[in-house]
Amino acid sequence: MRKSWHIGFLIFFSLCLVYGGWLYLSHFGKLFHEDRLKRTSLLIPANVSTAYENALTTVLSEENHITLSGLSKLKRGLLDVSFTHKLEIGKDGWLFLQEEIRGRQVILQSLGAFRYTPYRLKLWQLIFLQRSAWAEANDMHYMLVFVPNKATIYPEYLPSRYHSVGEGTRQQLKTVLKDLFVVDLTDSIRQHKSTGILFLKNDTHWNEMAGFLAYQSLMRAMPEAYRTEPLSLDDCQMSIDTNRGGDLARLLLDELDRWEMAPHLVPLESHSEFIETRSGSIGPGLTPKVYVNPQASLPKVLFDHDSFFKDLRPFFSQHYTESVFLWGWQGFNVGLIQREKPSLVVDEFVERSLIGDKPRNEWGIIQNYWSTHFEELPLLASVENLSFEDIIGVINHLRIPKGKLPIVRMTSTIEQTDKLIIDYDDERGYYLLRDTGDVYYLEYEPDRIKKLFVEQGSACQVQVEVRLY
Repeated sequence: MRKSWHIGFLIFFSLCLVYGGWLYLSHFGKLFHEDRLKRTSLLIPANVSTAYENALTTVLSEENHITLSGLSKLKRGLLDVSFTHKLEIGKDGWLFLQEEIRGRQVILQSLGAFRYTPYRLKLWQLIFLQRSAWAEANDMHYMLVFVPNKATIYPEYLPSRYHSVGEGTRQQLKTVLKDLFVVDLTDSIRQHKSTGILFLKNDTHWNEMAGFLAYQSLMRAMPEAYRTEPLSLDDCQMSIDTNRGGDLARLLLDELDRWEMAPHLVPLESHSEFIETRSGSIGPGLTPKVYVNPQASLPKVLFDHDSFFKDLRPFFSQHYTESVFLWGWQGFNVGLIQREKPSLVVDEFVERSLIGDKPRNEWGIIQNYWSTHFEELPLLASVENLSFEDIIGVINHLRIPKGKLPIVRMTSTIEQTDKLIIDYDDERGYYLLRDTGDVYYLEYEPDRIKKLFVEQGSACQVQVEVRLY
């Protein structure tokens, strides 16, 4: 009898594995060829399945697979825990993002338990110093904006085992970026908690009321030449909408059963006009939105933002002669900025995007910064008569102190325009050789750069100088 139970259990367990494998592979085959997934995945590092996971959970939630949704409900009902490690079920049914991408512990970041090491803080600081310096070199002002995590504003709804232990990455960055124009919206949002719920219970994002309060706060905190009195609630039409699901409800495979009431705001009177002819795609998943307002008096502003600012376009566009909005992730699109030539660039980051590997600035930004600051760094080595392919081997044999980033200046004698290809562990980048001269700067990431080579194989000699940041 006992043997029969063992055999029955093994058969049942094997069937579960087969069903799970079929479900995964069938949806993977279906989703892999979808254009939307292809476009999205280009924006995500290759070792991260965020784009695929987003599409997969959307389909599984919408189709309401009884086995998976039933297992999710059973685990939640019996153990009061989530079906996935990526989110936490908090008090009163609140859902919180736990880990968006491996290593990005969002809740621990909000509570101050996740902090930068000195080296990682230095690298993140460099990202924003370079963007500000590039904007200044191109006669533009630069402004950095931080949006708080949901758990930062509502820690009281987290499970009881979580406790705040201090300041996190956002506060660390503010400390080392004192020379930049930085606006942190956390306190202004937190101060309005008494007016009502400001974040969606089933989603990572704030609701439109919080977005409107953030818009008001930011308009009053802008650099003086771009500052004015924002619209008030009396200038808006507000309705209460029913929001079904949410990105966290989708991860829980509970999108069809979760809903909540949330405010929806639009200006009563708008003087801005959306210009469709200037709002076409500029790359995979990147479509800027351009607005003009002939009645405005403030200069042109470009907002390089994430999903938290997507509903704020109708409000910001009331104040500027031209407003350009690009919805991306950690990006700073040099091509669009140079095309539009704004007077001010607003670079917005949600708090959780400030953890994990730092974003890699575009080539032009890196070249601009190190052409000015390279000589300030201590010299590690100088080698002549190399090919580009030899550089990795030479640098890897150097004794690089812990906590230092090698900055490489390459001076080549290449006689024609070519591409220097850089293979990282998660993407491929390139420099246009002879596009702006013979000197090129490379931030050498020892664990991530795998290969350097010239696309057309142009023969050249390279002088390499390595300094330490």
